[in-house]
Order: sequence, then C-alpha cells, then structure tokens
Amino acid sequence: MIIRTAAVAALLSVLLTGCATPGTESRMDILRLNAAAMDAYHGQRWDEALPLYEQLVEADPGRALAWYRLGNLQVREGRLDKAIQSYSESLRLEPENAEARHNLGLVQIRRGAQHLREARRTLDRPQVVMESDRYLSHLLVDLVQTVDITVSCDD
Repeated sequence: MIIRTAAVAALLSVLLTGCATPGTESRMDILRLNAAAMDAYHGQRWDEALPLYEQLVEADPGRALAWYRLGNLQVREGRLDKAIQSYSESLRLEPENAEARHNLGLVQIRRGAQHLREARRTLDRPQVVMESDRYLSHLLVDLVQTVDITVSCDD
C-alpha cells in the first residue's frame, strides 16, 4: 500500500511539473497581456494600450481582434501604413470582419488623399488635376450615404 501511495505521489508530481512547462507559463503571460491591453483600450488609455497590443500580436499573432484594435490605435497615432498592415492581418485571420474591412477602406482613402495632396503640390498639369477631381467626385457620390457638414475633413 505504501509503494502504491508513493507511486501515485510520484505520478502526480510528474504531472503537476508537466503543467508548469514554459508553454503554459507563456500562455498565462499572453492571457495577462491580453487582459491588460483590453483594459487600457476600453479605458481609452490609448498611449498605454498601443504598446500592449504591439506586444500581444508579437506574442500571439493569431488574434484577429488584437490586430484590429492595433490598427485602430495606429490610426489614432497617424501611423496609417502600419494600420493598413494591421487591418490586413486582421482580415487575413478573420475575412468576414466587416468593421476591419470598413476601417481598412477608410484608412486607405485617407492615405490616398495624402498622396494626392503631396503630388498636387508639384504637379504642373491642370488637366490631370481636373480629371482626377471629376473621378474623385464620382467615387464620393457612390460612397457617401449620409452627409454631416460638421465633420472635418482635415488631417
């Protein structure tokens, strides 16, 4: 009976030691990091949330929601190219995420507008500008469903 009890104790010891493997420990770290990132995000502590989400997607890159929120935070910082990458990764992981697709489209339009403004500063071809303005107006008419004249279009 004593041998059987010792064998059970040894087996439990091995099993419990196996539960404390580095993978489990890092999984707990990821869960803590996710909780801290969510808390900062929902608390609108953007400066705190951004590095937490950057760490989270590095530690666990398969989290579509983390990539989406990272994109939102990067937009707030004006890091549009990074936001485009984050939203794209979110959509790669979760293609049906309409909010990520919507935000990606908005950021791409905003980034495109920056490119157009930069080009127009040195573009000395009024006909090209006029044609692109006509094209843009058609796109906007097609896209805009509601108009709120109090919304600022400035960067």
